Amino acid sequence: MSEEIYVTRNNALVFAQHTLQNLELIERAFAGDSEFHPVTQLINSLVGLIVFIHEREFARYVAKLPLSELVGQGWPKVQIDKDEEKRPTEALGDLVRHLRNAVAHGRIKFSSDSRDLTQVRVEIEDYYPKAMLPYWTASLTAAELRVLTLKMIDLLVNVTG
Repeated sequence: MSEEIYVTRNNALVFAQHTLQNLELIERAFAGDSEFHPVTQLINSLVGLIVFIHEREFARYVAKLPLSELVGQGWPKVQIDKDEEKRPTEALGDLVRHLRNAVAHGRIKFSSDSRDLTQVRVEIEDYYPKAMLPYWTASLTAAELRVLTLKMIDLLVNVTG
């Protein structure tokens, strides 16, 4: 394996693009297969698309990007059910932080085993260290989560690419 390939894979944008390519390839390859679980594949892909993407320039850019403006641009509206932070979740940077924490710590629940992304509600929880109850919870459909993820990758490419 060439060292150049390894080095480019260390770049958050390149890693995200590879993860996205893999997700789309798997979705196409197994579309219609009764054994394929697209919700599971989407969540597995979030590790590469959300958790590993911590690019400083991007993080600074989304820190104050209002969620309300993004919804007006076709981003899905995330239903925030509980927000006990001193400052409410109003920016994409806040949402990304909560989503990263939830994925990294396995604090995601699903409403059903359906293979239809529109039929599965994804509940996301964020906890303070050593807390027994979440201080932040939100939900959206798996289809909305997929759109959110793809929009974030597009934004990452536009900001850092």
